[in-house]
Amino acid sequence: MSMRRSSLLASVAGAALAVGIGGISMPAYAGLNLGGYTGPIQIKFNDYEAFTGGTIAVSHSNFGIVVVTSITTPGGTDLWSQGGSNGIILGVFDDIHVVSVSGGSSTNTNGTFNFYQLLGTAAGYTSSVTGQGTGGYAAAGGTCAVNELCYNGISNAGGSEILTMNLVPGITSSITETLQATFTTTTNPGTGKASGYADVTGGTDASQFGKGGFKTVSPNAPADIYILDNFCAPATSTGNSCPQVSNWPLDSHDPVSANAIPEPASLALMGSALLGVGFVGWRSRKRG
Repeated sequence: MSMRRSSLLASVAGAALAVGIGGISMPAYAGLNLGGYTGPIQIKFNDYEAFTGGTIAVSHSNFGIVVVTSITTPGGTDLWSQGGSNGIILGVFDDIHVVSVSGGSSTNTNGTFNFYQLLGTAAGYTSSVTGQGTGGYAAAGGTCAVNELCYNGISNAGGSEILTMNLVPGITSSITETLQATFTTTTNPGTGKASGYADVTGGTDASQFGKGGFKTVSPNAPADIYILDNFCAPATSTGNSCPQVSNWPLDSHDPVSANAIPEPASLALMGSALLGVGFVGWRSRKRG
């Protein structure tokens, strides 16, 4: 390769890089900046839940709010954490509808989650939001009510809606069941587990999640996200692992599993550079 052609290649690649950095072809990126990592991730969270009607019962619905605490690799390496330029990520979910309760288990349908990134918030912001309890719905004003996708300090705080997702069938062979839960009242506080699958449906960061990475129970299609949720009924006595937070009757934790993929801006930048290299090669061959 001649020195002139090498110089041209470097110039084109540099120009493509400058275009990306200059913002001409690189879209604004919110929230889940994982430092270029791609692969399996675990989104760790705490959430605070309640049921319409006050109990787990047929025709009642589970609703609540979510605080994302960190994003890690499956091995536990931190990729994202609260604070600084990351801000905080809070969510609200609704209408996980109970269709059956038998002994210590329940089956559920539906369920929608919306997540927001909030920047420039004070250190105590998260606790001030969760501390509102179910009163945070009425405090949001307007027509906001319990079991709806709104909450004071989350949906009305002016943040970017970075991710929306719907629970989808696949945890069993049922074509409608989206979440399966087991629980016990023999411990103090009462404890349980819930699991299910979800598909990403929108948000500014939707394109950062791989599609169909989790095999579900046949005949359902592969899902984007797998949820495993440990929950307990809070108690106020000292020493319990699930303390009372306002009037929320359930606390939950544990990771959501997903797959991070390259940012579209990075792919576009790579494509631009390769296109430039190809163009220079074509010019060189034409002159020869």
